Amino acid sequence: MEGKPSGITKKNLPQLRAFYKRLSFPPALADVFFSRNADGNFVVWVDEEIVGHICMSYFFPFRLNIMLGRCGVWGMHVPSSCVRFLRKMHILSRYEVSNIIVLPGFRGKGYGDMLLSAGIQEACDRGEKELFLIVAKTNAVAISFYENKGFRIFSSWNNVKDVMCKELL
Repeated sequence: MEGKPSGITKKNLPQLRAFYKRLSFPPALADVFFSRNADGNFVVWVDEEIVGHICMSYFFPFRLNIMLGRCGVWGMHVPSSCVRFLRKMHILSRYEVSNIIVLPGFRGKGYGDMLLSAGIQEACDRGEKELFLIVAKTNAVAISFYENKGFRIFSSWNNVKDVMCKELL
C-alpha cells in the first residue's frame, strides 16, 4: 500500500536490505530487525520503494543477540509462542521501538508519524502497557518528535542516550 505503513514478510527482505544500503548501513541490518519480530516491522512504500521502516520488538539483552547470531537464526521469524516463553523466563523484557528511520528526502512528509502510529497500535494490540525507545541526547529533532507523540524521558544511558517511555491506554 503506497504512502501508508504496511507489514512486511520475508519476501520483502531484499527491498529492506536495499533501503538500509541506501542509508549507508550494512544491508544485513534488515535481517537483524526482521528476526526480532516479523509482525512488528512496518514500512512505507513510495513508487515501489521502501522510504521508511519501523521495527518493534521486545528488548533483547546483548547475550541473547549474540546467541541468536551464533545460531544463524537472523532473518528467521521468531514464533509468538517462543516470545511468550522468553518473556515468562524474564529473558525478554520491555517492548520497544528498536528502530525507526525515513529516507532523508522523505522526511517532514508525515511518514515517520504514520510509522510510529502503526508501531504504537501494534504494541496496544499486544496488550503492552508501556512502549520504550532509546534516542541520542544530541538528536533534538527526534526527541521533540517523540515528546509530541507522548513519550517522556524515563532515564539516561551512559550520559549520551535517553531512554524514553510512553504509557499506552
